[in-house]
Amino acid sequence: MLSVKGNTWLGQAYIQSKFVVSQKLTITSGLNTMFLFLNKAYSFQPRLGIKYDLNALSSLSFGF
Repeated sequence: MLSVKGNTWLGQAYIQSKFVVSQKLTITSGLNTMFLFLNKAYSFQPRLGIKYDLNALSSLSFGF
């Protein structure tokens, strides 16, 4: 049986930018970062989204 007591903190921050390339094309990019105080581990996650409006009712989107 494992019995553990204690606590830790998780810090998280992000930044995001939106670029309107044309009337139909929008690109969103960003970076998410996390820091776990328990073992002092960092995590960086890039983000990217692309949206293309086909017409007033439809659009294509891609996200990473």
